[in-house]
Amino acid sequence: AFKEAFRKAGIIRVYSIKELFDTAEIFKAKRIPKGKNLLIITNAGGPGIIAADTADLLGLKVEPPDEIFIRNVIEKLPSAASLYNPIDILGDATSERYKLVITEAIKSSKIDGICVIVTPQAMTDVEDIANVIVETYNTTEKPIISCFIGGKRIRTGIEILKKANIPCYQDPSIAIKCYHKLVEFSFAKANIEEEEIATVNISKENKEKVREILKRFKKMGQNFLGEDISMDILSLYGLPVPKRGLAVTAEDAVKIAKKIGYPVVLKIASPQIIHKTDVGGVKLNLNSDEEVYNAFLEMTSRVKRVMGNVFIKGVMVYEMVKFGKETILGISFDKTFGHMIMFGLGGVYVEILKDVAFRILPISKKEAQDMIKEIKGSKILDGIRGEKPYDKEIIVDALLRLSQLIMDFPEIKEVDINPFMVQHIGAKVLDARIII
Repeated sequence: AFKEAFRKAGIIRVYSIKELFDTAEIFKAKRIPKGKNLLIITNAGGPGIIAADTADLLGLKVEPPDEIFIRNVIEKLPSAASLYNPIDILGDATSERYKLVITEAIKSSKIDGICVIVTPQAMTDVEDIANVIVETYNTTEKPIISCFIGGKRIRTGIEILKKANIPCYQDPSIAIKCYHKLVEFSFAKANIEEEEIATVNISKENKEKVREILKRFKKMGQNFLGEDISMDILSLYGLPVPKRGLAVTAEDAVKIAKKIGYPVVLKIASPQIIHKTDVGGVKLNLNSDEEVYNAFLEMTSRVKRVMGNVFIKGVMVYEMVKFGKETILGISFDKTFGHMIMFGLGGVYVEILKDVAFRILPISKKEAQDMIKEIKGSKILDGIRGEKPYDKEIIVDALLRLSQLIMDFPEIKEVDINPFMVQHIGAKVLDARIII
């Protein structure tokens, strides 16, 4: 909850006192990158690779410079220099060599920020290089950070940089981690300025129906809404639900199954049973009248045997949704920040994998889209090994409709939709519960 609240407010989170001061160092120059493209310039291969690896791990772009950049520097650098980012200008690099590369990096529209690494070697004039960084720094709005490694030998260079308010570090990985915080802040700031809370138009009639349902349950002193009632509420807000019906006898179940069309699913309907599969309260892929009839009798008797005096309202009969990717949508209430919405990979593995994203309500369309991108399993929804991509737009729509439901009825404390079965086109809510 705090992580998401900080993101929404543009607050940068750190995890130690040292990280606090390291991060503060990079903000003193008051320069914000416009993108993630970072050029690393170094006179030593090892620190350059450490910086590049850290950047790659954090999602920064360490791409080769454009052709114009390479054409302007290739003849003026030693043939052994590496020009493909990190730019390794070799151990004998002079201040002029640094000036050449930094100047061209400032000119390049492909480069958003520059990291200059210096290690003191036989030919290194630390003070001259520091002065070159200050000189070029004053000609651009691009952020330039420095990393001077070498203890006492680089102290005078660091002092020159600090006087000019140029961020300076002695560890390339820390330098890049702090630069990443700067990029995060830049994107968060842009998102805050651009985001517009999404609203979904729901008819007055449907809102009134939901209000009456909630009013009825409050009057009964019941805060848990079973699957059938939860499905009714979600469908009134436009979330896609399967064909369904409540059966109180085996004969009813057969009639409903015929009307829906085979195959069908049977689920026990009881406000006291949350995890139906744990008590044998789910039967899948039933293909005939006989199978439905027998499944009804077997299920109800088994649940009574396992759960004792549990109240069984009946059995819900659903159309069988055979294909799709299981995702989860949810609402939870945080005492500090209010309602939060969740999206992630669903099914029985959600509690193990915990691959979920949260946002504080209400949300914008962009926030809904970002939630999908944020989970590690998002690439599964793009389709793998020749699969067609799955319908992300319907996930976005479902998240916005769920957000609207809570904005209209804040007395709803929790919603659990698992699984929300997403197909190549369309989706279905296969299980749901609401707590008020």
